[in-house]
Amino acid sequence: MDNNKEKEVLEKEFLDSLNDKERMAYHIAKSHLGTMFSLDKCNAFLEWTKERQEKERQEKERQELRSSSALTIAGS
Repeated sequence: MDNNKEKEVLEKEFLDSLNDKERMAYHIAKSHLGTMFSLDKCNAFLEWTKERQEKERQEKERQELRSSSALTIAGS
């Protein structure tokens, strides 16, 4: 997936994760700042992205552990 498409998907997932109050704050900030607004510079988006990456890393580690455990059991 190219970077622009990946960025669009991440932004959509982030916006979908917002509650009503957060979504309203997003729309207010976007309307007040206009073209100066950049979602990828917002603290909430940066924190969400960091948490998401951490969850993905942890899941990958779990899968690797399961795979290595399965190989160990199969090799016994």
